[in-house]
Amino acid sequence: MHKKIGILLMVVSFLFVGLLAPQTSVEAQAQEPVKALMIPAGSLTPGFLNSNTSGNIASAVYDYLFRINEEGDTVPSLAKSFEISDDSTVWTIEIHEGVTFHDGSKLTAEDVVYTFERLIDEDVGTALLGTYGSLIDSIEALDDHTVQFNLSRPDAGFDKKLTDYNAAVISSEYNYSELGDTKPMGSGAFEVDNVVPRERVVCSANEDYWVDGAPKIDKLTFLMIPEKETAVRMISSGQGDIISDLSPNQYLRLQAQGNVNALNEQYAAPIMIDLNTEKEPFKNKKVRKALAYSIDRQSLLESAGYGLGTVGNDTPIPTWHEYYDAPGGIRERDIEKAKQLLEEAGYSDGVDVTLYCGSNIPPVLSVVLTVQEMARPAGINIELHTLPRDMYYSKYWLKVPMSATLWGHREDVTQMLGTSLTCDASWNASHYCNEDLDKYVELASGTNDPQEKQEYFSKIQEILREDVPAVVPMFKDYLGATSDRIEGFYLTQNWINDYRFIELKG
Repeated sequence: MHKKIGILLMVVSFLFVGLLAPQTSVEAQAQEPVKALMIPAGSLTPGFLNSNTSGNIASAVYDYLFRINEEGDTVPSLAKSFEISDDSTVWTIEIHEGVTFHDGSKLTAEDVVYTFERLIDEDVGTALLGTYGSLIDSIEALDDHTVQFNLSRPDAGFDKKLTDYNAAVISSEYNYSELGDTKPMGSGAFEVDNVVPRERVVCSANEDYWVDGAPKIDKLTFLMIPEKETAVRMISSGQGDIISDLSPNQYLRLQAQGNVNALNEQYAAPIMIDLNTEKEPFKNKKVRKALAYSIDRQSLLESAGYGLGTVGNDTPIPTWHEYYDAPGGIRERDIEKAKQLLEEAGYSDGVDVTLYCGSNIPPVLSVVLTVQEMARPAGINIELHTLPRDMYYSKYWLKVPMSATLWGHREDVTQMLGTSLTCDASWNASHYCNEDLDKYVELASGTNDPQEKQEYFSKIQEILREDVPAVVPMFKDYLGATSDRIEGFYLTQNWINDYRFIELKG
C-alpha cells in the first residue's frame, strides 16, 4: 500500500513539474543570449578581416558609413548625407552627431580620416589597399562632422565600395594593432565583453548606441564551431539561434525542419579556382584553358551546389548581373579540346597538379571534388590538399600554384575585380597582371553611363575568359537559418549581417 501511494505521489509530482516546465523554459529562453554559430574567425581587426565570421562580428561591434539594407540597396548609415561632384571625383560626407565609441570618446570626422588613411597606408598593408590605394588621393576633415574624399579618378559607385566589411570606422585613439583581436572596440550596437580565441566573442547591448530603438536584444554571443555540421545540429536542437554560410545540402535539411527559418539570398559569391600565372604548369595559358574546358558547369552546380546558385563563366560577374556579357555563352565542356590544349602546351601525357582549399568553407570542397573528377578524362590529375580555413588562409592561399576560394559578395563588382585580379590587387592569388584589364576596370568604375559601362564590362569579361587566370565554375547563394525565437534577422549580400534590429519573439 505504501509503495502504491509513493508511486502515485511521484506521478503527481512529475505531472506538476511538467506543467510548470514550459513556462520556466520560455522565461529561461528569453534570458538566454542570442547565439550566432560561426566557424572560427581569423583576424577580428578591421582592415584584416577575411571571413564571414569576422564580417558578422564587425557588423555588430563597428559602424559603417554605408550599409546594405534588407532590400539590397546601398544606404547611408554613419553618413547622414552626402554630395558628389559632377565628375564623381569628390565625395563630401556629413556624419551623424552624437555618436560615441564604446570607450566613451566621440566619433568625429577625424576618426573617419584616420580609418581610411590607415586603409591606404602601404606600410600597414590592409586588405583594402588594392581597392582604395590608387583610388583615394586624400581624405580631409572639413569640420567635426564632415569629411571629404578626393579621388584620383571618377568613381560613380564609391558608396558601394564603402560597404566592404573591412571599411568599419575605427577610433584614431585606440591601439588596434595590439588590441584589435583581443578587445575589439567600435561604435556599434554591441560592446565586446570577452573574447576567447577560436571559441567565442561575448557581446552586450551598447546602451548609448546612436540609432533609436537599437539594439533590440541585450546579449549576443558569437560561438565559433569548427565543424559546420556540428553547428547545424546545434541550431536544429535549439542550442543556437543564427547560422549563415551554409552549404546547399545543409540549407535543404534545415529548410525541411519545422523549428527553424531557412534564409536564401542570391549574391555574387564566386568560387574561384585560382591558377598562379607565374608558376608552372599554369604559367602556360593553354593549361589554364584546358582546365576550364574540362568542366560541365551546369552539372557541377546541380551536384555540388544542389542547384542553389548560378553557373559561372570564368569571371567574377554572374549571369544575372546587369552588365554580364558572354558572346559565346557559358563555356561548354569539351574534353577533346582540353586534351589538344594540353598537348600544345607540351603535356601530351597529361599534367599533375595540387589544389589547396579550406575543408570547412562550404561548398568549396564539394566543388573541387567534382572538378577533380571532371578534369581527369582530359589528363589533368588533381591532388587535393585540404586544410581548416584559418590554416589555409594563413599558410597557403596566395602562395601556391592552385587554390580554391569562396569569395564574399562585393556590391560594386569593380571592387571584386580590383581586389582579386588587377595588377595591384591585395588578394591576387593568380598573380595575374594585365594592364588592359586594369584600364577597363578603372573606366567601368568611373562612369554612370550604362552604354559605356556595358562596353567596359564586356571588354573585362572578354579578357578574363581568354586568359583564364581563374576558373569560376559557379556562384553560391548565401544560405542561412534562424531559430524560431528570432525575428527581424536577414542576410545581407556583403556578409555584414545586421544584428541591430533582431528581436526575440514574445
